[in-house]
Amino acid sequence: MGYVELAYAIQNKMPVASLKNKSGNFVAPSLASTSAAANVEMPADMRVSLTNTDAPDGYPICSFSYILLYKDLSYNIKSEEKAKAVVDLVKWIIQDGQQYSEALEYAKLPESVVTKSLDILKGVTYNGKALQ
Repeated sequence: MGYVELAYAIQNKMPVASLKNKSGNFVAPSLASTSAAANVEMPADMRVSLTNTDAPDGYPICSFSYILLYKDLSYNIKSEEKAKAVVDLVKWIIQDGQQYSEALEYAKLPESVVTKSLDILKGVTYNGKALQ
């Protein structure tokens, strides 16, 4: 027995197992059960474990993929223009890019996660200047 990401399992037609979650439900891994697992109350800093989620229809072995940015991008990016492009890309991924998730075998982010992520992204600066 091993663990691979859902997209890899789907694309390679690998057998998967339904697992019993915290609510006592046996749930198969799917895009829907992964999104359900992520549909939980998010703390302000977005640090949360989806393992053994409280969601009754959530698959119990899930995780977010994180993008880590410095709060002030002047720390590691040499121009404000490039920093703005990074922020614009991350905003696109979080918001508009979600329309491509399922076709690529990735679960869509719940709206609450999108909203909170965009709010955090508004705090990213360049030399203290807002980039959005």
